[in-house]
Amino acid sequence: MRSYEAARSLFAFLSFLSWVVIILGGFAALFGGAAASEMMRYGEQFIGLIAGAIPGLILALMGFFGLAFAQIGRAGVDTAEYSQQSLQISREQLEVSRQALRHGEEVKNGFASLKAQAAPPVTASYAGINGQKRNDVPAEDLPVSAATYAKTIDYNGQRIQVLDHGYHFASTFFTTLEAAHKYVDELETAPKSLTAAS
Repeated sequence: MRSYEAARSLFAFLSFLSWVVIILGGFAALFGGAAASEMMRYGEQFIGLIAGAIPGLILALMGFFGLAFAQIGRAGVDTAEYSQQSLQISREQLEVSRQALRHGEEVKNGFASLKAQAAPPVTASYAGINGQKRNDVPAEDLPVSAATYAKTIDYNGQRIQVLDHGYHFASTFFTTLEAAHKYVDELETAPKSLTAAS
């Protein structure tokens, strides 16, 4: 960033000189007015006071103008420095935004590549089960309507639901009731963690 210390120092020095001129002008107005009023006759002392104070007042006014211009210059220097700082912050924020955008694109591309590498879903084929056709055996992953759960069988404290083409228990389809009983028996002998997972 560009430094404005020289201009700031110059305006500080000009402000100091302006204050000196203002103070000297004030003293000159007081002493000049007093000296001029003493030299005048009795009735004209007020006019002498004003006439003697005018040069000091003009000097003080010039010092005031100099102080105002010095403060205007310092305000310009402050504005330039604040503008540079704002520009620097904007550039840093822009760089951070670009890095975040690049990171987001990398993550997005990473997920896209993972999806592309994922294996396609495997569909089960029922053509070889007990010589039955695919249409004769319902797919296990299809939702079963509530109407098909019209009847249930209790076995060892578990409910096995009777379907049109078989039996349903714990999201698993069975073609025979014996197979469902065997599955329930295996669940009872399995560890509790495995039963909870099923």
